[in-house]
Amino acid sequence: MKNKARNIWRQVSAKKQILGALTIATLLALVALSSTLVLIPQKSKGASTSDFQHFKKITIDHTMVSADLTNFPVWVYESSDSDLVGFAAEDIAFFASDNSTQLNHEIEVFNSSTGEIGAWVNVTSVSSSTDTVFYMYYGDSDSSSEENPAGVWDGHYVLVLHMNGTGSTVYDSTSYGNDGTKGGTSGTPSQTTGKLGYAQQFVAANEQYINCGHDSSLGLSGTEDFTLECWFKSDNGNSEKIISKDNTSTPIRGWYWGTYGSTDKMRFYASQVNDGSTKNDFQSLSTDDVTDNQWHYGVLKIDWDGDGSNDVFYYHDGSLQGDEAFTISQINPNADMNDLYIGIHQSLTDEFDGIIDEVRISDIARSADWISTCYNTMNNPSSFLSFGSEGDTATSSWSLDGLDGGKITITVEAGSSSWSNASGGAGGTMDIHFNVTASDNYTEVRIYHADPSPSDNFWADNLSIAVSSDNTTWGATTQAFPHGGGNITINESVWDSASWCYGSNPFSGQGLTNGEYHIYVRFKASPPSNCTADTYTSSSMKVWAKRVY
Repeated sequence: MKNKARNIWRQVSAKKQILGALTIATLLALVALSSTLVLIPQKSKGASTSDFQHFKKITIDHTMVSADLTNFPVWVYESSDSDLVGFAAEDIAFFASDNSTQLNHEIEVFNSSTGEIGAWVNVTSVSSSTDTVFYMYYGDSDSSSEENPAGVWDGHYVLVLHMNGTGSTVYDSTSYGNDGTKGGTSGTPSQTTGKLGYAQQFVAANEQYINCGHDSSLGLSGTEDFTLECWFKSDNGNSEKIISKDNTSTPIRGWYWGTYGSTDKMRFYASQVNDGSTKNDFQSLSTDDVTDNQWHYGVLKIDWDGDGSNDVFYYHDGSLQGDEAFTISQINPNADMNDLYIGIHQSLTDEFDGIIDEVRISDIARSADWISTCYNTMNNPSSFLSFGSEGDTATSSWSLDGLDGGKITITVEAGSSSWSNASGGAGGTMDIHFNVTASDNYTEVRIYHADPSPSDNFWADNLSIAVSSDNTTWGATTQAFPHGGGNITINESVWDSASWCYGSNPFSGQGLTNGEYHIYVRFKASPPSNCTADTYTSSSMKVWAKRVY
């Protein structure tokens, strides 16, 4: 039953989605009626772009990325998008720039009435030198979810709480399952508007907290590196614990991180032994007031040997503000037995008063570049990335004007391919003719096309050409880019003003004589999945036959 409840809430309350006519209350009523009800599990990656009706290009501004990063969780957010209105969260998936590789994602916010979306997407490679592109597809053909939350967070994330949900449990999105249980002497933390979607409001007078237990993945002691991060908003000048793994009643002293009342700065305490007689207490890691009732992104990093003599680092709103060295040789290894608390000390003292959002713990020391880029994607998503206009993956037509005034039209669904005469007959070919004499020795034929329009979606590597002398027997076909072969290739990019197709003489061995000869040309379009429905034309089409004397 515990696992069933987890699955239910992860797909309902923990996802912050408006589900249309099917309300949460209705769904829970169905659960009550049937003990055998099993919700559709989250679909593993394996969707195709052809499963969706629409797409949008998403571009990450490289100037907001501090260094090249891999498997980076990007916050994809729009407060409203009319194109998404009426769809469901299950209708959405994300793909890499190749429009083929599906990216792991987790939807935290979705409102089908306004088109608001907030999703975490693992972008496998993010560049700091050039803009990174990926795609959001929507309008899925089935109702099962495309999400894979655990795949969004790399294996070093041992806890990721988005801090949403009105129930008694706050769910961990990582594969470790370090869910938190709400508690308090009067009431428990309550859901409220957060920095990203929803968050949890803590009332200090009611000693409210979230207990995440002490799974081995949350050991975080000895000389283990780790990183703590969250968004918080506090107006209390007292000492407050944000994250604590310390116990004074046994005593098994460990560590805690939070604000320090006498300075309104950030504090980190760590004990080397059980009774706390050997310890470090860093009381002013930050230089700014952190209890000003404003949102702040705090990151505490423990790096025992990675940065010289400094072992404790505090990053405030994406930038390093304080770092100090340990004088103790380790954090008490027995602290791995202590539960990890959010919003309070285990002794139910030093209660946090305010809002906490997006709590993450890593079992490594995250780099400064990782931390600053995390801040950028969460703090200002509209600057971090931009959305293109809606594209349609429906059937599209590509047309090419011929020198003889004719036109070839290729009808093909984006993401697939088709020859211009796939339906048979000569209607899909272009008859281009030229005159030769018996003394000519033609060693190659070139086909010229210029100024494709619109050029922004006409890709040379999605055009293949074949020639025939009788409109029946066709030469070997080749993809225009990235390489040639067979009897037709292309040696210039279609992005230029013109492209030349050239190859060996298609009439070789046929004994050319004086007269007019015809070359029949057909085209194969393979439009990428992100192409919109449109008609593409080339302003001119010519044949040039090279003579060798």
